[in-house]
Amino acid sequence: MVAEVYQDGVLLRRISLSEVKAPYQFTVKGEDGCENVIEVRPGSIAIVSASCPDKLCVHMGSRSDSLLPIVCLPNHLVIRLHRESDEEETDAITY
Repeated sequence: MVAEVYQDGVLLRRISLSEVKAPYQFTVKGEDGCENVIEVRPGSIAIVSASCPDKLCVHMGSRSDSLLPIVCLPNHLVIRLHRESDEEETDAITY
């Protein structure tokens, strides 16, 4: 799986989760002091801390599939997962 981290529609990072050997964290900062701490583990990704008021993104937990993106609307952050081979392909079901 590949995780793509977007803020305000701009791709910030592209992470191949199959290549992650050890867990690590990074912080995405935005307007007005907003902040999301993202944890990457082998095969999964999660938002572990956020400055947003409701923390729904934190409660989504760790994701390892492409069923739902991780979204923090107040901080304009989206983490989208997809298979590496699906990058350029769209079919009738996913479209």
